[in-house]
Amino acid sequence: MLVNSLSSHEDPHFFFNIHAQAVTLVLIDNDIHEASLNDEFYTSMNELSSRGLLLDKLKTKLRKTRNKPFSLAFKNIFTIDKMSFHKSRALYAAHSNKQLTFSYPLDVKISYTHQCFCVSDNGNDRILIFDLESKQLIMNFKNSSTVQAGHLYIEELFNSENTEYSRATETVQEDALYFASHGNSISKYNLNEILKNGKKSDMIWKCSNFKVVTGIALFKQKFPNQVFVGDFADRCVKILDSENGQILQTFYVEGCPWGLEFNTINGDLIVSNNSSSGINIYRNSGMIENSDELGNNSSIKEAPVWKCIRTVGTHGSTVGCFSFPRGMTFDSCSDLLLVIDHMNCRMQVMNLHDGTVVKCFGSKGRGESQFMLPDGHCLNRLTGELFLCDTHNQRVQIFV
Repeated sequence: MLVNSLSSHEDPHFFFNIHAQAVTLVLIDNDIHEASLNDEFYTSMNELSSRGLLLDKLKTKLRKTRNKPFSLAFKNIFTIDKMSFHKSRALYAAHSNKQLTFSYPLDVKISYTHQCFCVSDNGNDRILIFDLESKQLIMNFKNSSTVQAGHLYIEELFNSENTEYSRATETVQEDALYFASHGNSISKYNLNEILKNGKKSDMIWKCSNFKVVTGIALFKQKFPNQVFVGDFADRCVKILDSENGQILQTFYVEGCPWGLEFNTINGDLIVSNNSSSGINIYRNSGMIENSDELGNNSSIKEAPVWKCIRTVGTHGSTVGCFSFPRGMTFDSCSDLLLVIDHMNCRMQVMNLHDGTVVKCFGSKGRGESQFMLPDGHCLNRLTGELFLCDTHNQRVQIFV
């Protein structure tokens, strides 16, 4: 849209001497109907992808205006070890008198839509769900899928944002819960259904084509979203279609991947490498076409090439070095990466631009703000709270 300059006969003081400027408005219709795909305006999936990237950046910008970064103060405000059920939000009234304890909590993720957070209680083969505000337990989700429950991921508003070509429908706002189980599979559930029906909830899909599932991350620049899953034993990352769980692509990485996280600013994939104890950064360096047996590739789908562009950190115990780096969280408000330094029983906060460590916190022990082989963690982007699985201390610590 072009805003014209003031004409000569107008009183400039009426407009406070502010000179108009030419601005460009980009209107994005997120409700792209199937028929529109035949229009000249949407001539290729690459154009759709670029528009998806633009929309994703806009969402990130809008969210950052109300998000709160982690303070780096590492002040412990809450510790969850022995748990009682929330009397008003517990699914079953009989649960209200029960008290539970963790057995090697491995990962934690937040659902803002459903105002809760989930913890994979690995040793007890279950996922525990807590009220986000009170931190009280509301659900003990345990069925045949939660055996050896491991890494988690929560996809926000999956039933409205993650439909093919972003065809949003007027449905109930719901998040999806992804989790690793049995060591070799990943499952997807509707989190709202879990909260309503517990262990009777139906699975959306399951993929068992793994040896040892580790980190899970979501790539939101494609239609539909893509699920990136680390395979520790196979030394690779497998990319799944978020709608049906089908494997779209496999690419091999340096060493054994554990944590996976996306830099939401530039789209880089960050992988914690348990072989070299470094942090590998992968970038989508372009597209390649897979040829058929005759060398024809005009009708073959393009696949992205993910290449390692940089490695941060080496094995050791000094600041800036790691001993089995594990869970990671990228704080988009501060552009900092929070990394669990597993065997050193601490967390290091890194500036990815220059690889420097801006904060190193924690020591081995069982006291407050000490850790015993910690693992997964996440940030509450609205409050700046850090939720951290202190795995071998059988607890979850919360910091501000």
